[in-house]
Amino acid sequence: MVVNKTNASLEYDIDANILDVNAMFLSVSGYTSADLIGQNESKLLFEKDKNSMRFQILRDSLKKGSHFSGEFNFVSKTGKKLWLNGSYNPIMDSYGNLSKIIMYAQFTTESKELSLSLGSTLKAINNA
Repeated sequence: MVVNKTNASLEYDIDANILDVNAMFLSVSGYTSADLIGQNESKLLFEKDKNSMRFQILRDSLKKGSHFSGEFNFVSKTGKKLWLNGSYNPIMDSYGNLSKIIMYAQFTTESKELSLSLGSTLKAINNA
């Protein structure tokens, strides 16, 4: 599938357990398929985000059949913060029930880090 060559993707069951992950996500995050398949998405989250209101709203929205787009951060296998911009997409069965979730995203870590760095520099200049 072409989208898998330009986007990172993760496929989840309705409880956020990882069913599949594409090569792009693995290459950037440092994980292997064996590290992630069968694990809960919480493995990819920083401790402070695991029970955050944002991820609870995301899960609740998905269970109701709504997609959720935005900027997300995950933790790489080495503990580095990874920024992604993308969407979680609920996949419904023929009865209208949630059957799985697919997340498509692009890694934006480099541009996000640059933006944060420039923001810090501007703040320091303004404070001087």
